Amino acid sequence: MLLGLLLANNRLLVNRATCFLGAISYSLYLVHPFVVSRLYGVFARLYEHLPPGAAYAGCAAISLALAIPAAWLTYRFVEKPGIRLGHRLFARVSARKRAPVGETQGAY
Repeated sequence: MLLGLLLANNRLLVNRATCFLGAISYSLYLVHPFVVSRLYGVFARLYEHLPPGAAYAGCAAISLALAIPAAWLTYRFVEKPGIRLGHRLFARVSARKRAPVGETQGAY
């Protein structure tokens, strides 16, 4: 069934929201422990006043509501610039390796 869903053109699995979450997924992975650790007090209060299922859903909603924007910010202002820098550095190193020997001696 999973293979069928993956092979089908399924808008439920591939849409703007899931593509956005896929783009920021690494930042979300890095940010979410920090967000969750700061919310322990809020989570404890939810579990005091709500049934376990509702408390869990509330904790998940609050965590996502805070972690997704934080992940987007780190993706936009840390991850993407770092990727661009890595591409430029890689291109520079690759260009030096491809240049004839006589042309690289004066570059240092």
